[in-house]
Amino acid sequence: MWRKLASQSLAIFGGRLLGAAVVFAVQALIARRWGAHVLGDYLVAVAAINIGAMVMPLGFQTVGAYFAAEYRAHEAGPSLRAFMRQAYGQATLAALGVALVGAAAFHVLRPSGPLAALAPPALVMAAATALVYLNGALLVGLKRPVTGLIADTLCRPMLALSGFLLAATVYSGATPLVPMLWWMALGYVAVAAAQGLAVLVTVRTIPATAMAARDDESRRWWRFALPWAVISLVTDFFFDIDLVVLTHMLGRDDLAVFGICARIYALLAFGVATIYTVTMPDILEAGARRNDVEFHRRIGDANLMATLLATVMAAAMFAIGPFLGLLFGHAFSSGAGPLGIMALGLVARAALGPASLVLSYHDRPYASLTAAAVALVGLLVGNLALVPHFGLAGAAVAALVATTAWSVALWVTARHHVHIDVSIVPRLKDLLVGQRAAQGRARRSATE
Repeated sequence: MWRKLASQSLAIFGGRLLGAAVVFAVQALIARRWGAHVLGDYLVAVAAINIGAMVMPLGFQTVGAYFAAEYRAHEAGPSLRAFMRQAYGQATLAALGVALVGAAAFHVLRPSGPLAALAPPALVMAAATALVYLNGALLVGLKRPVTGLIADTLCRPMLALSGFLLAATVYSGATPLVPMLWWMALGYVAVAAAQGLAVLVTVRTIPATAMAARDDESRRWWRFALPWAVISLVTDFFFDIDLVVLTHMLGRDDLAVFGICARIYALLAFGVATIYTVTMPDILEAGARRNDVEFHRRIGDANLMATLLATVMAAAMFAIGPFLGLLFGHAFSSGAGPLGIMALGLVARAALGPASLVLSYHDRPYASLTAAAVALVGLLVGNLALVPHFGLAGAAVAALVATTAWSVALWVTARHHVHIDVSIVPRLKDLLVGQRAAQGRARRSATE
């Protein structure tokens, strides 16, 4: 298990590192070619795209892996296909609804400025990204994590690079981000279609030996999807939300610096999340089979590896943070300290464990919403209290406090509702007891 976990996690994280290298190269090129203020606009547009893409599937992308793994384990092909029809259908309707509302708002308000010009391609990009999220979640649950994550890890960065090169060499207008985003959006539509085809091919291999989908399955999907939509929005796009909030609190140059730090943090968080992504199908399969011992053992092993990785990466950020200015220009040297501060939140997040997953396993998905509210309120209050006085450093400290409070609140919630310690502590105790038992057996063998 450890060998499989390490090999697949390294493969996915390696692809993510390659994609991140391309993303950071694009961001550095934007900063040096068009200025930090244009990079700030680009990062805000990307944050808005990510948030919109997270909202459009109405939470079904957050539980796609869960139900795909469950239906695959029970050979319930009809139930999986019914889930897919509803997920893709409502994502399409939500995207059309956002487009109509956006068009009406533009007609009435007639906004101006660089961000307003980016809205149409950003909307198309958000819709394509929402489909990629759905495809990826289903493929992860069907035990094809590499195929499920390649679009976001490699295809999107490559589209960003080619879009920048196109805009920098061909376009000569005042808003070079517009053609760049259009290129990315149309290219990602093609990627989403190709990935969707891979989902269909894989789903056809799932047997249909179980009963057809029950009428009450849809209510069960919504019971899990709605809270997980909020949980995943806070988990995966916490800094996208933060970046949008800080739009009115930091200057465009400082916003660009914080955005770079946030993107690096997102890469590090992806490395930690990859551990759980690889193990999730096996964890959920153990849960579906009601094997509690195996369920908690697998979570404990994932916690150990995730905490180790988070600690190493946080230490590395303090070491390499000062070199940011060499990549993005002198203006970005101020991001060294904030990056290290933000990275510390990953250690708490990994050590306290995947409480939301355990709460869902015990049919308590809504219990996680309180912790999500704690994180968002803490972030807003922290920014209002610290950013006006301490700038970038205040924003980093506010983010660290909010993420840590959120992780602690989730851990407390799991202890209260299901009486389980989902942190790294139980697995460490098991390993320590096992080590002591092995030493005792060795001593007895030596005396016999």
